[in-house]
Amino acid sequence: MSEYKRPRIKKILEIIVDEDAYIENACSKNAKKINDISENIITEFWIDKHYSIRDQHGDDFGKREGIDIKTVEDVVNRSFKILKYFNFKNGKFQFVNFPPKKIRPIRIVLKQIFEENETLNVIAEYNFIELNLYEVTVITALRKENFTLSDGQYGIIFDFDTIKLMFKVRGNEILVDEYIY
Repeated sequence: MSEYKRPRIKKILEIIVDEDAYIENACSKNAKKINDISENIITEFWIDKHYSIRDQHGDDFGKREGIDIKTVEDVVNRSFKILKYFNFKNGKFQFVNFPPKKIRPIRIVLKQIFEENETLNVIAEYNFIELNLYEVTVITALRKENFTLSDGQYGIIFDFDTIKLMFKVRGNEILVDEYIY
């Protein structure tokens, strides 16, 4: 008997996708995808001089640690997508300022909780410029555990596995919504 083994034919499963088929989507049991639409939205990142001075030189209490531009920018970059999600899902929640300029613009607090049980608080203002262009300006940032929102102000908290939308009303911060990832 020969020790030669003939090569085996490998079965290759070929998945055939029928692009004309009607399949289930989020809305219907019988829908057909026609196209993908991708919008290019640009968000310009700005910093206020107040923040810049606190980051570089500190204030009356000394240099503020942990508010460096790289860390703050990371929080701001992650926030726009989740802010849009909360805005679409919760009709009363608004975070973008539109012209004409208001006396008191909408400012939102972006809170990032770190493992050391430390919280970075970033106060930011989002402004509509054009249909595909927005500005976000960091007004200030500080690491402080007991930083609270102002009455009528929204904030989002990036916790370890949850992002929470908070709102302060009559001195109490209430949970409006959350996104678990």
